[in-house]
Amino acid sequence: MAARALVAPADRHETPYYRRATQAEALLLLRRRSEAELELRAAIALAPRAWEDHAVTLKQFELILERQGEPASWLDLLRPPRCLHFGGRMHVLQDDPRRDEAIAAWLETERIGFGFGALAAGADLVVAEALLARGAELHVVLPGPSFNFEEVSVSPFGERWLERYRAVREAAAEIRVLQHGFSPDSPAAVACAAKVAMGASAIRAEILATEAIQLLLAGQNGLGAASEGIEQGWARSGRRQSVLTVHCVEGSAPVSSAETELMAGVFVAAALDGAERRGTLAAIAEHIATAESLAPPVWLGRTLRLTYADMDRAIQVARRVAASGLAVVVHYGVVNRQRDPIAGVSVMLGRDVDLAAEML
Repeated sequence: MAARALVAPADRHETPYYRRATQAEALLLLRRRSEAELELRAAIALAPRAWEDHAVTLKQFELILERQGEPASWLDLLRPPRCLHFGGRMHVLQDDPRRDEAIAAWLETERIGFGFGALAAGADLVVAEALLARGAELHVVLPGPSFNFEEVSVSPFGERWLERYRAVREAAAEIRVLQHGFSPDSPAAVACAAKVAMGASAIRAEILATEAIQLLLAGQNGLGAASEGIEQGWARSGRRQSVLTVHCVEGSAPVSSAETELMAGVFVAAALDGAERRGTLAAIAEHIATAESLAPPVWLGRTLRLTYADMDRAIQVARRVAASGLAVVVHYGVVNRQRDPIAGVSVMLGRDVDLAAEML
């Protein structure tokens, strides 16, 4: 029986891709796997860059194969290109053909189609250029306004890096700027931008039913403190990563003196008054007190603000607070922790603190 006879007449609003993909799904339901694969390949050929549509079909196929008790590994060759988080050392050579060839070959082997990272002079720009050269989508996350980023992370390394930065920036599919009010060369701001880029890569991979992996360029003496933290953070997710050792030049990156730090903030909106509010707070007080925080809990009108250094701990507390019937917002960003000379306790200052309150 022909595949087209297995399904109802096509709706005129359906795309050619979905008409063929539906036929492929019908064949799979009948356990005609080889025919289903051929039909799905034909559907993908009709819309080779409709990644989101492909992902929907692949997820349905995975469910069917799981229920049938059949392996789904054959779907891997049909998945959309992989997503990449990239980064590494700043003081790499301006020109290194062997390095560039190695990066291009790695990107080809891993079928990278989407890249997420910053554009600092060095590793960031080298990998970003390689992504653009292969036609991949480049998604940039900057730890501060572009003109400030140029001044502290590109211009000090030479005019040629600046030219390359501006060319890549213009070719990027997306540029996201974190507006936290701190210098983009602050270690905290850089780490925050890296985590946002890592998260964006993982989320895009989930949406596209593909894989997110990481590529970092290290020098002869390793990755350096900042990139090591990024590497460890990615490794904790259990996702694959690669570190490529490249030649670097002598020098040190400019370092900001801003005393900032990352924080994961849990902000709770409580639309409660009087005794009812006090009872609710009493019910969650134990959970708040037992979780390590960056600053003491602060009650501001109808909002209880909690601030934690660790996102996982913040999420745990947020879930417990939400179970008490209160609305919860979790926001991650950069803050300046200072000591209140009057109360003698730590206080959090910064745009991200205000933004979280606005979200509530």
